[in-house]
This record gives sequence, C-alpha cells and structure tokens, in this order.
Amino acid sequence: MLVDTYVLSRLGTECLATAALAGAILGTFVVFGSSSLSSVSVLAAQAHGEGHSDKQSAIFRDALWYSAFLGVVLVCLVYFFGPVYGLLGQHPNILADATRFLTLISWSAIPEMVFLGAKAFSEALGKPLFPMFVQYAAVLMNIVLSIFLGFGLFGLPKFGLYGVGYALLSATSFSAMVAVLYAARLASCGLTSAFFKPDGARLARLLRLGLPVGFSQLSEIAAFNFVVIMMGWLGPTALAAHQIAYSCIALTYRLPLGVSQATCIRVSQCSDRSSENIRQIALAGLTLSSVIMAVVGLLLFVLRHVLASIFSADPSVVEIAESLLVIAALFQLIDGIQVTVIGALRGMEDVKIPMLVAYGSYWGVAIPLGFVLGFVWKLNAPGIWIGLASGILVVALANSCRFWKLSR
Repeated sequence: MLVDTYVLSRLGTECLATAALAGAILGTFVVFGSSSLSSVSVLAAQAHGEGHSDKQSAIFRDALWYSAFLGVVLVCLVYFFGPVYGLLGQHPNILADATRFLTLISWSAIPEMVFLGAKAFSEALGKPLFPMFVQYAAVLMNIVLSIFLGFGLFGLPKFGLYGVGYALLSATSFSAMVAVLYAARLASCGLTSAFFKPDGARLARLLRLGLPVGFSQLSEIAAFNFVVIMMGWLGPTALAAHQIAYSCIALTYRLPLGVSQATCIRVSQCSDRSSENIRQIALAGLTLSSVIMAVVGLLLFVLRHVLASIFSADPSVVEIAESLLVIAALFQLIDGIQVTVIGALRGMEDVKIPMLVAYGSYWGVAIPLGFVLGFVWKLNAPGIWIGLASGILVVALANSCRFWKLSR
C-alpha cells in the first residue's frame, strides 16, 4: 500500500485521491472476506493441536472452496453496489476514475482470498514462514510492476493509475498459486475426485465461525472508509493527506495483527482448554503487541514530517498528514491491545459478542463523534481521526473485560 501510495502521489494529487476512494470501497469488502477466513485457522489449529492429522486434507479442501467462494462473492458485491457509489458526494472527476479503477482491481479479490485461506491453513499447522516469504515476494513483484507500468519504464506503456491495478492483479495471482501448492503439500491433498466433494457440515461451520468475524471487521473497516468519504467532503487535499497517514498505520497494524493471529492459533491449539494456559498465551501476546506498538507510536510521532514529505510535495497535504500522524501515534498502543485481545477471543470461538461490540463502538461512538468534532466543532480532518481513536479505545476496553470474564 505504501508503494502504491508513493507511485500514485507522483502521478498527481487527483490520482492519489482517486485510488484512495477506490481502495476504500474494495478494502471494505476484502477485509470482510479475509476476516471471515479466521475460521480456517481455528479449525485447522484445533485438528493440529488434537493430533488429528488425518483431518488436515479434508479441512484444506474445504478451506480452499470456502476461500474461492468468498472471493467470488466479493467481486459480485463490488458490481452490485456500483449504483451506490454515485451517492457518496464525491467530486465527479474523482468518482468516474475511481469507478473504472475499482472495476479493474476488484478481480484481485479472488486470488487474494485463496492466498489468505492457504496462508491461514499453513500457519495453523505451525508453518508460517513460507507463506510469509511468498507474501514478501508478491509485495516486491507489486513494487516493481507498479513502478514499471505506472511510469512506463524500459519501453513499457505508461498506464498511470491503471498500471498500479495491473500490478496488483499480477502479484495476488502469483501469491495465490504458490501458497496453494505449498499448503496442498502440507495437507497431502491432491486433485482427486474427493477434492470436488466438499463437506457441507464443515463448510457450514466455517461460515458460522467466520462470518461474525467478517462482519465485526466490516464494521471497523467501513468506519475507516466512511472517514474517506467525510474527508472527500473536506476536499482533495484532506483526502490525499488521509491516504498518506492511513497507508502508514495500515502497514504498522500488520505487526499486532500477526501477533493476534498467532494468539488465536495458540489458543485454538489448547486441547485441554485450560483457562490458565489461555490467559498465559493471551498475556504473552498482549505484552509483545504493547511493546511493538509503543515503539511504532514513538517512531510515527518523531518521523511524522519525514513520512508525510515522502509522499507529497504539496505543503497543505503535508501539514494535514502530519497532524493525523500525531493522532495515529497516540492510539497505536490501544490498537495493538484491542486486536490481540480479539485474537484470543476468536481462538475461544467467541465471535458474536465482539461483533456487537465492534458495531456499537465504531458506529455508535467513532463515526458520530468524528462527525461532530470534524464538522460541527470545525476541527476538520484531525477531529474525524480523534473520533476514530475514541472508538478504538472503547473496543479495547470492552473486549478486554469480555476476555478476562470468559477465561476465569
């Protein structure tokens, strides 16, 4: 995302704003799908923790079908909601370009879901390194192709904004193919007739455990992306500044998210379901996330001007982006705590209450407060981000109380 932001910023503020809007819409759906795949980790980790290696092939088969199904659903949702985009109150030129760009990049949802499903399965079996390297390779591939196709280097056509889209499609397809081959080898799953006969009961369980998590994350990402819409009401400058700051925290968020996923897997692998063991795992995860995000927050605060200046030469954009990075620095620790606690709850198969907490916190606190601070009290972009930070704080407190209650 940071590389895409850099390339797009060099193509102009309007290109950056266009990608921000399209990315916000697709990102909403992709986060829903990827979060719904958390059930793959839970089922695979439980089988691994209980020593049921004979189930692994069947779980992988069903996980792959489930992942592909989610990808197709996401593409359909992007097209289904097409007429709604015109109601978002955005600048006509930006909206037209964003719609075309979104049509292109929406197809990346299918290979992205397949890759994440295979990655979740491999991680649950204690084999996280290869999928990680595949992801890094895909990022590198995306970097090279984005630059080459975006700017038209070495005699290639200059696709501009759409070059970034073609790069994304290529990179996600590559990662899906390699990750599936690796996970299939781990599960000893071949392309036999049994592969085309998924287990309906297991698919239903994947949906039952995965969809509440998907809807929970949907509420969060939809809140963040509704902020993009509100930034659009403030104009392209605020929208571009938001994209810069959000790109930075989206990258840093991956650190506690990885700890959260590891916590979820370790809790799922506790075959005795001992409360003491579960609390110890959660405490270890929380300690690690807290240390990481405290350091990240300090770096964001100290380097805020440098980070903002890398992505834009527009003084107005840089000034707003700096103020947003200060707010981001302050809520990094809280964000690390909330995502890690949620991982522990998912490992305990507690997914419905956290979903309700998410909707209440983001849409009952974050968005209304952000609107009041941003537009009524005239704090503009920083006011909107203060509202978001307040919602994250409520999520962290509520889910922490929920976890300690269940693990007593």
